Amino acid sequence: MAVKKLIAAVMLPFPIALALLMLGLLLLWFTKRQRGGRRLISLAAVLFLVGGYDVLSAPLIQPLERAYVALGPAAVQALAPAPIAVVVLGSGFRADAATLPPNDQLSTNGLARLIEGVRLVHLLPRARLIVSDGLGQGRALADTAAFLGVAPERVVLEQRSLDTADEAALLPPLVGGAPFLLVTSAAHMRRAMALCRKQGLNPIAAPADFTGGGYEWSVGDLIPRASGFARADHALHEWIGLWWSRLRGTI
Repeated sequence: MAVKKLIAAVMLPFPIALALLMLGLLLLWFTKRQRGGRRLISLAAVLFLVGGYDVLSAPLIQPLERAYVALGPAAVQALAPAPIAVVVLGSGFRADAATLPPNDQLSTNGLARLIEGVRLVHLLPRARLIVSDGLGQGRALADTAAFLGVAPERVVLEQRSLDTADEAALLPPLVGGAPFLLVTSAAHMRRAMALCRKQGLNPIAAPADFTGGGYEWSVGDLIPRASGFARADHALHEWIGLWWSRLRGTI
């Protein structure tokens, strides 16, 4: 598991650009391969620039986020007569931040997912909220849901999963064959839905955490931004995840 996460982390634009930059500097300062060093630094600069522009990084994530649309109140309330579960997949957790409030222990993605899950539960009075533990974040998700008005008896805590594939594999005993709302980041939804369907589940996509909206050129777009790099990293992480899951036959 640790090796998989490490490989996934280094196969992204920012760490690749940083590695090229450091290698180029080493060649320039400590070897006679000046031309090679300049080429590596130039390539790193190109990656930094490409990744930092919203109009270049957004097209990477938009095809993922547009696969499913957010659920409006009318679509959700049409499900209200039947008991239904709302499953919120975990995403990022500060295990070293036990002294912070639970909501501050969650990543930005995780908090966005939870808020959407809480919105859905408030629209569905008979629904349960199922949150994944994932190395401790489940408790933070459950406690934050309580702060946001979800009664503790409506929250189910799944405590064994380590990644999305685990979460999908552990859901059948909790939801059975009944339809349920699956909440995760919009860019992550294609892979999450495929993994759940592979387990024979019947998920209904309820995407949250949209980041790749439409962009038009403005003066501010002439300056690269860290948000563009974060978006490019997120998108490529999901494309690699989809490719890897198909290669392994898990979706």
